[in-house]
Amino acid sequence: MEQSTLALIIIAVIIVMYITEVFSVAVTSLIGMFALIYTNVLSFNDAFACMVSTPALLTIGMIIVADAILESGVGNEIGVLLTKVVGHREKLFVIVANPVALVTIFMLTGFILSQFMSNGSLVSMLAAIGVPLAIQIGRNPMPVALACVYGCSLAMATPVATTSITIVQVAGYRFKDYLRIGGLVGLIGAISAWLSIVIIYGLI
Repeated sequence: MEQSTLALIIIAVIIVMYITEVFSVAVTSLIGMFALIYTNVLSFNDAFACMVSTPALLTIGMIIVADAILESGVGNEIGVLLTKVVGHREKLFVIVANPVALVTIFMLTGFILSQFMSNGSLVSMLAAIGVPLAIQIGRNPMPVALACVYGCSLAMATPVATTSITIVQVAGYRFKDYLRIGGLVGLIGAISAWLSIVIIYGLI
């Protein structure tokens, strides 16, 4: 039988399995992948090449790091360090326990630092700190996670913020040109994202 015919048959069977929900979507997808490999329609590398995703790997890594921070006690150490910086434990708790303040802190931190470093790595680092911190103080971690994601996604105020921005740098733009235009657009985006998170999750 031709490989194209085998591929069509396997795809038809998988579609039926999706519709009838014999197995979960993930299990059905894996069955389809292994069926294509077993019948030599695809090689192992080709079948799973599309499953390699940097954002997915970063997200998985962030979850692992966040869990490690909670289990190892690093979160408590961060709290002790912040207490020393602020000066009073009560003052620190008032700041951190306020969900609006928490979202604002991580949004601004992501927005500022992403102008000078990789936003993909930064969002994983910030979320790995913010998510367990929110859980520890009994707050919903989703607004904090979204603040990290949106804050780090507004990197456009410097020529090193986003790779694609460097393409137009040869046109003679100066550093302050990026700061004036990209910074304004990024600030508008940050305010819009902040308002959306605060309103949707009823933080005020």
